[in-house]
Amino acid sequence: MGAFLILGGALYPRVNALFKESREAGFSFVKKIILIQGGLALIASIMFYLCSAYISNIMLGREFDESIMILKLMSPMIILIVSSVILCNYVLLPLGHNKIYAKLPIFTGLLHLSYAIPLCSLYGASGASLSILITETLTFILLLIIALKKGYLKKIWKSHE
Repeated sequence: MGAFLILGGALYPRVNALFKESREAGFSFVKKIILIQGGLALIASIMFYLCSAYISNIMLGREFDESIMILKLMSPMIILIVSSVILCNYVLLPLGHNKIYAKLPIFTGLLHLSYAIPLCSLYGASGASLSILITETLTFILLLIIALKKGYLKKIWKSHE
């Protein structure tokens, strides 16, 4: 995750500059980011899921088998977080949607509290992982809906490289 976030910090100024030049150039660059960074994140998520038992056994030992389920629950978060960062930082923010950018984490954070506490009480660490997965999924879905309604996804996919 760290590598994707560091890369994101490096790409943001370029995306911003391109959108100021022309929307077409910005959308075209975001398309490349989605294909490359999104593709790598998808592969990382799948590999993390498939290797969860191996990672757990090597890093923690066989006595921590419960962590395998936690790692499997966390694996989709790689692609979800990367996709959310792309939609937020490379699309909504450069196009002036600062209010959405600020309000969305507050909204999803409050929602998170409503189910995190019961899930943690019932299922411990697995419940905590599940609640984070739910929140990341909801965040991505909301960002996707916003980007769709504003017509940005259509512009991204129709852009030329």
